[in-house]
Amino acid sequence: HKDSLCRIQHLTDGSLISCSMDGVVCIWTHEMEGKRVKKAEPSQTGKPKWVTDMAVCVPQGKILLTTGDREIQFYELVNFAPYCQLKKLEDVPLKADFWYSPENHNNCIILVGDKGGCVTVVMLSNIQEAFKYWKLAPKGKDGMPTNSIDRL
Repeated sequence: HKDSLCRIQHLTDGSLISCSMDGVVCIWTHEMEGKRVKKAEPSQTGKPKWVTDMAVCVPQGKILLTTGDREIQFYELVNFAPYCQLKKLEDVPLKADFWYSPENHNNCIILVGDKGGCVTVVMLSNIQEAFKYWKLAPKGKDGMPTNSIDRL
């Protein structure tokens, strides 16, 4: 990492995942050896993304990144491939969390706190269907399928 870390989190296999504000995501073994490194997709202007936080959607195999461009981006956990994004958040998101029901991993809540002091709550009764739908959206200038948060 070359910038401040915004999140470090344990994964279920004992490894760690870290994310820095310059958009670098790393997965480390439990011996702290680097396994994989990926940089977030650049903004539409070609400048690096300012990443504000990260959450891991373990059962779905996704990483959630919040950015200074007022968006939530999802990446595949296994290979960091871009999956989709939600744009047009009211304000710049600063913190994010992801919760899933232990009884039914499809029931999920995405929580995002922004710089205006508001919390956006996205409750999903079937996140697998939501991911399929979001993936079908038209691709933005950055090549990721893009959905507007106000259309959810």
